[in-house]
Amino acid sequence: MVTHLGVHRGSMYKTFGNKRGLYLAALRRHIDQDVAALAEVTSRGAPPDAVERVLADGHGLGLLFLAMVERAPVDSEVAEETSRALRILDDATDAQKRTALALGLLLRARATAAVSV
Repeated sequence: MVTHLGVHRGSMYKTFGNKRGLYLAALRRHIDQDVAALAEVTSRGAPPDAVERVLADGHGLGLLFLAMVERAPVDSEVAEETSRALRILDDATDAQKRTALALGLLLRARATAAVSV
């Protein structure tokens, strides 16, 4: 990785401490950018093709899934981060459900009002 990135090994260890520190930084970045991007488009109730575009634009969830399966069971800090990612996604889908419920109630009220007239 040092060769690929063109950075000095000492700089990398000074910044991240060790490989685990680098992994956690990458996981946090993945959650803050990729998972958050997916959550944002999901919370707006975007159509499936918009969600697919976000995933295709490099915002896939591969690192999150690997972290959940491979590292979270044995690393409490990774488990905390993956739980945070799931909360972000849960909040996004809850927002979408609340919007759908509100729209449904509004449509029902309008339909009831139209029938009453």
